[in-house]
Amino acid sequence: EELVDSIQKKMDKLKEEKKELTKELEETETLGKEVQKAVERKCKKQHEKDKFKTYIGDMEKIILLLLKVSGLLARAENALQSLPEDSNERLKKMAADKRDRAKQQHEDAKVLKEDIEKRSGQIEVFLQEALSEEEFADYKYYVKMKSKLTIEKQELEDKISLGEEQISALKLSIPEKH
Repeated sequence: EELVDSIQKKMDKLKEEKKELTKELEETETLGKEVQKAVERKCKKQHEKDKFKTYIGDMEKIILLLLKVSGLLARAENALQSLPEDSNERLKKMAADKRDRAKQQHEDAKVLKEDIEKRSGQIEVFLQEALSEEEFADYKYYVKMKSKLTIEKQELEDKISLGEEQISALKLSIPEKH
């Protein structure tokens, strides 16, 4: 029961961190909206405005995809490694196939990330021309913080989820008192 209480206290701290992080993300999104307004006002070509919007939307999706696939790969690796030596071959093959699929998905996600990084360079070229120095600095800060905070939020959510799973498992393993 002490362990459950200890984990619960950690969970409460994590949830508090998540609230603060969510607030920080909201502030970052406010900056992002200002950057978007500047892009709308100052970029002359519609395709540049469209590229910018698409890039911002894709950036977050790819970060989340990479995080999710990394988690799947880690769990698949752990599952394969934790199989007893005497496990049947069919079970080993299924676990290895699952790991291999996760590896391929991870590689695919990394290719998407490389693509978005190339697009970032292209976007910066026309934004640097169109935006003021301060607006461009805001754009760079926004992109950096959006990536960083998205990753931190996902990691916190994963930790909270794991903690909840641990608490449930511990509660099931503790015999009831009569």
